[in-house]
Amino acid sequence: MAVDPTTLRQDVYTAIRTLLVANKPSYDYDSTTFEYSIVAEYGGQSVDFPYIVINPANAKPELLNIDGSGEDYVVNVQLDFYAIEQHRKKAIDVGVDSVRATFLNNQSGLKSTDGLLLMQEPFDESNTTPFEDNNQKLNTASMIIKLKVQ
Repeated sequence: MAVDPTTLRQDVYTAIRTLLVANKPSYDYDSTTFEYSIVAEYGGQSVDFPYIVINPANAKPELLNIDGSGEDYVVNVQLDFYAIEQHRKKAIDVGVDSVRATFLNNQSGLKSTDGLLLMQEPFDESNTTPFEDNNQKLNTASMIIKLKVQ
């Protein structure tokens, strides 16, 4: 399914979700393996951590010619990582590293199947930030993935 400019945000979300669901990060803590869930929004109640939130794509057309003809679409998608603080920051690091490797290792599929290309500097990450929700301490991080629609 190639990305269509008229359904750009939906198509990019579907492509990224499909890629991440097929390559879910996981880590071991206290002799148990935890696998990330891939979700569309943060849900503060009855949540099973860890998970990755795929935020809506931020797309902007860039005109190629002075007369306004032709355009490229640059797309930024923010992923938010959430894990229980007691699992240490390792849970976040494993998730971020795994997602980065997934995108780098699947560039040809993104290009041929979805018409998406990673930009020259494709990843922008934030630091891990702890917070509390529903009496549960969490670590979080964000990653912005920069893509171009071919």
